[in-house]
Amino acid sequence: MPNTHGSIRVGIIGCGVIGQRMAQNMSEHDGFTVIKAYDHATEARQKFASLFPDITTCDSSEPLFNKADIDLLYIGTPPLAHAEYALRAAEQNLFVFCEKPLGVNQQTSQDLISKMGSKPHGMNFVYSGAPAMHRAREVIHDGGLGTVIGADINIAFSKWPRGWQENAGWLSQRDQGGFVREVGSHFAYLTHLLLGTPRLEHPPLLHAYDDPGCEYLVQAQWETASGPVSFFGRAGGCRTDIVQMRILGTKACLLFDQWYQLYKETDQGLEPMLQAEEATPKAAYHGQLNGLQHQYWNQEKRLADFVDGLLVQDLVEDMLKPLRGSDPHSER
Repeated sequence: MPNTHGSIRVGIIGCGVIGQRMAQNMSEHDGFTVIKAYDHATEARQKFASLFPDITTCDSSEPLFNKADIDLLYIGTPPLAHAEYALRAAEQNLFVFCEKPLGVNQQTSQDLISKMGSKPHGMNFVYSGAPAMHRAREVIHDGGLGTVIGADINIAFSKWPRGWQENAGWLSQRDQGGFVREVGSHFAYLTHLLLGTPRLEHPPLLHAYDDPGCEYLVQAQWETASGPVSFFGRAGGCRTDIVQMRILGTKACLLFDQWYQLYKETDQGLEPMLQAEEATPKAAYHGQLNGLQHQYWNQEKRLADFVDGLLVQDLVEDMLKPLRGSDPHSER
């Protein structure tokens, strides 16, 4: 990379809540400086500008593809726009850091991978840098669970989209949104890291709101080299949200709870595997950015790439296939 500064200069496309979170996290990391941001929605740009007055908020995306002052482009838009922005950035030799899911159209994503070639890029699956993932991998590798025989994933939300996502109306619709893409993708990637590539070999049970609404109940089984993985997801009901994954072993289990907490579980109860400060969103985000910084400067893979992203996308879109109907965005 031609930038020899200590700080990687970043452009952000997508000024909604996810882009705001990325800008905040990067501002707290000494490896990144966010220079410019853009969103097609005027209201989103204005909100971003009020939160981050030191970042230039642009009314066009063009300035974010200027290699003279941008090294890395973060793409935090809805998935249908990911391929377009990623290719434009790659053409300008910018490092591409893209939100998940990679896309909703498998052919478009396959074409993107072919066109990207060896251009530097990564994807924002948060478990790439989370202390919980790294500790779990150590425990499994060291035989702390005995033989791994599969996993259970359980995600449930009182409302979808969640309250902090209410302005992102697309998350409630089946063409790009839904909790399987938005949350289930993270656990598909975590499964890939810890148990082997997940595959859907049987049709899922799926219920959805009236078209164009997204799913509200999904039950599925994934197959992996380490055994079957049960997936259950539901939206609705006055309840406490649940985000859990339990990796099952013959001697013990590992429980990921509320995203980033990790426990070793036996018939005697739960044992925390992380210090309190490690089991936080901030620790996971910081770890992710550490990996991104290392990959940018050293060209050594630390994050998911687009091939990993397509693997997850294929699984997720196969689960949601009953909702696609004649949707032209989702043709294989």
